[in-house]
Amino acid sequence: MKEITFALQKSKSNRITEIYSGQLQNLPKIGEIQFGNQALSSIGKETFKDIPSLTKLSFQSTHVGELRPDTFLGLENLVSIDFRSSKLQKIHEGAFAGLFNLEQIALTANGIIELPEIMFEDSSNLKILLMDSNKIESFENTTFSGLFQLERLELQNNNLKFLPEFGFKNLEKVTKLKLSNNKLHQISENDLIGLESLEDLTINDNELNFMNNNKIQVIEPNWFLNIIPRSTQAAQFGLNDNIWNCGCNSTRFRLWYELDENKDLFTTLTKIEHMNCSSPEYMKNFTINGLDLTWFPKSEDDPCEPPPRIWGHPNLSIKRKSEAQLICGIKEGKPQPKYFWKRPDNSTVWTNTSTLTIEAISDADRGVYECKALNIAGESIEKHSVEVTWEDAITDELGNYIGIRGTNSAQSQFLCSFFFYLFIILFFH
Repeated sequence: MKEITFALQKSKSNRITEIYSGQLQNLPKIGEIQFGNQALSSIGKETFKDIPSLTKLSFQSTHVGELRPDTFLGLENLVSIDFRSSKLQKIHEGAFAGLFNLEQIALTANGIIELPEIMFEDSSNLKILLMDSNKIESFENTTFSGLFQLERLELQNNNLKFLPEFGFKNLEKVTKLKLSNNKLHQISENDLIGLESLEDLTINDNELNFMNNNKIQVIEPNWFLNIIPRSTQAAQFGLNDNIWNCGCNSTRFRLWYELDENKDLFTTLTKIEHMNCSSPEYMKNFTINGLDLTWFPKSEDDPCEPPPRIWGHPNLSIKRKSEAQLICGIKEGKPQPKYFWKRPDNSTVWTNTSTLTIEAISDADRGVYECKALNIAGESIEKHSVEVTWEDAITDELGNYIGIRGTNSAQSQFLCSFFFYLFIILFFH
């Protein structure tokens, strides 16, 4: 027998605002009802119990604010429910009770904030669950329990700040999980336990980092290898546009990433070429995968300590045209700090050691030099004031300037004559 579709589209003469038990008992044995673009705002308990032949229900673009317990009781043949853009805000526990053959639920683009602790106790055959573009802030580790056949779960574009530990523990057949554009700060290995068939995990546009006592394991080597099957060439692992922390707790990942096979695996699955550091502040111009191993401890157990702060402001007087060496007094730090010098003209130079060499120093080189000692644990700054003097200055026994050797300049002749006549006057006085 051909399935009959009963469509109630919005019109001037058709403005249904509520439906309740018994109201639909005289309908023929139909397979699908569409309440499209209606002013419908309320669905009563057991409203559809008189139409057990229903396989599809659509409430798309209605005004149903909440789903009460036992709303769909009696619809054991129902396969699909569509509540997209229906202004749905609350789902009570037991709302989907009795839907043993349900395969797809679409709750996209609503205002749902929280999910009940037990939501799908009778929906073990559900394969597709779309809950994207809501305002969901959290869910319990029992919310999705019982969804043994689920293959696709979409939770992107919500307000999730964390995932409950073991929240996906029974979702062994899920191949696609979308968590992008939430507010997730961390994802640990236990958060995704049970996703044994996962092929496509997207976590784009979140706030993930490596902080919080190393509990962040979103690209932790062991977790990464466990959650992404090497044998699945189609697997994708979206990590773009996140807030990466490049401090001490990124050490384990960077050491793991150094091996070519791990680097190739990570790049292939994530499609990420540059992991731009967003924190700490002093590392913002770097990328995690662009830093060589000298930036990191040799193992995750080795100390990671910032360069110490020092006091003092060296003042140097250097003869023109000579070679000058400015030595940064900040020596300590683990790993060994890198040194970045800022010249008086604001240009910068990186040095392998703590020494900056200036060849044939000139008047243009005078001013304040800033040495920044930097490692992944912190930074420290020391300033050096440089004054440039004449290259062949003549000084007296006390070190006072009296002229320039080997020059015929008018200034030099004047100074020499001045000191000569001053000597004669004092001698005969």
